[in-house]
Amino acid sequence: MAQHIEIVVLKDANVVIDMVNIGVFATWFRLSYETWTTDLILEELRAGKQRNEVEALVASGNLRVHELSSKQIQKCWEFKEQHKVSLPDASSVVVSEVLDAILLTGDRKLRRSAAKVGRPYRGVLWALDSMIEAKALNYPDGIKALELLKRSNAFIPHPEIEKRIQAWGLF
Repeated sequence: MAQHIEIVVLKDANVVIDMVNIGVFATWFRLSYETWTTDLILEELRAGKQRNEVEALVASGNLRVHELSSKQIQKCWEFKEQHKVSLPDASSVVVSEVLDAILLTGDRKLRRSAAKVGRPYRGVLWALDSMIEAKALNYPDGIKALELLKRSNAFIPHPEIEKRIQAWGLF
């Protein structure tokens, strides 16, 4: 029986970087989410240390890449100007609408911009919760990932991390 795809998730660069840094990016693909990014975000990711992991997931077909049409690029430029975000970030919101996807991002400004245009979004903590819930990530490894996230990303709400560390430490 084919696995049911629950939802489409579009990743922006910062959440991919966070997930690679804490060692759970490949784990994400054990879940039943169809996962997309944009060609503009992929170019950003190719410039960093996450390049090899990202390229492998694209090559395997696990991470799908949406190639923007000229009309979509125009919408991205308009979104960029209106919301004062980068063009790759604008592409994530525009394509989340095209794919009817949840935007997976840790960028506060991008989350606010997405909310203004009615796009649903989630962050890396939701992704970790999903991996734990699906048993793709065990509690000790989840706690290690949270500790790494706390050290590597000052913008993640530390009280939310601590709540999970305490709860997951009970198992």
